[in-house]
Amino acid sequence: MKTISKVTVLILLGLGMPLVAAAATSRVSAPATARGWEGGTLGRPVAPFCLGVNIHFTKPHPGELRLISRAGFRWIRMDLFWQNTEKEAGQYNFRNYDELLSRLSPYHMHALFILDWTNILEPV
Repeated sequence: MKTISKVTVLILLGLGMPLVAAAATSRVSAPATARGWEGGTLGRPVAPFCLGVNIHFTKPHPGELRLISRAGFRWIRMDLFWQNTEKEAGQYNFRNYDELLSRLSPYHMHALFILDWTNILEPV
């Protein structure tokens, strides 16, 4: 069984430098699905579970999450804007973020929400 490095697979499939850097030290065995050079086969690219992508939406357009998932990403990172979450003092609304989480679930994706920025309700 011929073994090729993940770096070679990722470069050939054009998945970009972040994935190449993350996979630079590991190796993957090759027979799988796509026909490759020298009559061999290349395995499906697999991004490490720790890789993610930053998004700026809570209501994805049709197909967006599927594309992110098919690229191998399992995490999304997104700002959780304090001013949008607490519009009245002590009243929190996470509905949009909850909906996004439910849409990530079928793709086995997870979220890292960053509570940030300021809220005009709180004195600086």
